[in-house]
Amino acid sequence: SLALDVFTEETIVICHYGGVQLFALRSNEWKNLFRGPRIYQHERFQETDYYTSLNGLLTYENDSLMVANFNNKPITERIEALCTFRNQLIIGTKGNGVYVWNGINLWSVKKEDGLSSNFISGLYPENDSVLWVCTNSGISRVLYNKKGIRIQNLSTKDGLMSNEVVDVKTLNDTIWVGTRAGVNYFSKSLFDAKKKDVDYYLKIREVFINDQSFNISDTTPSLTYAQNRLEFSFSGISFSRSEPLTYRYRLKGLESSWNYTQN
Repeated sequence: SLALDVFTEETIVICHYGGVQLFALRSNEWKNLFRGPRIYQHERFQETDYYTSLNGLLTYENDSLMVANFNNKPITERIEALCTFRNQLIIGTKGNGVYVWNGINLWSVKKEDGLSSNFISGLYPENDSVLWVCTNSGISRVLYNKKGIRIQNLSTKDGLMSNEVVDVKTLNDTIWVGTRAGVNYFSKSLFDAKKKDVDYYLKIREVFINDQSFNISDTTPSLTYAQNRLEFSFSGISFSRSEPLTYRYRLKGLESSWNYTQN
């Protein structure tokens, strides 16, 4: 089986590769609700049962399996993640971000709105104001407040073992993140630290003028026209990033835009 959920107080729903089955707890009896495509997850919202599949978001009514349609918008993208959050149905798609359906209006939240990626692999509502979104490019924390939403992201640049995030859970002040490469856990304060300036211990290690080493502890030199080949050796340190740092530089007074290192 792929997923278990409560269908009624006395019935469990089992979503699997061949459709959906129901298990009656009192009678210990199995029933095939429907046979069909691979079903990943079940969620009941406003008295309607929804099922995620490769073929989109599905409903099963009157012995018929149909694609869910919200305001003449059929949800046909591949969907593996589904949850109810703040009296809204949250639909995670593979390629089109997140749909939000409140029973009247449908809207979307995508990468251009701040999500790590449009390929959603999991959803986890922590409470009434925080929703976690797992993607193939890291994890997003969506915070709701009176002014709207604010999105914060974490990826391998911040220490995740992999950007392929499959699940997330919180326990007290600790966030547990399941990735394709293993499990990370860290304090929620890591998100607060991302707002602050990070000290990368940037240091100029050596300066060469026309291939001659120059003592960088000296005062700024006055160079002649012939001293026109400069070389700087510098480095920085990150205790969270698992990939090389990118540096930017420019010649003040000669360049208005920044140059970025490639490796």
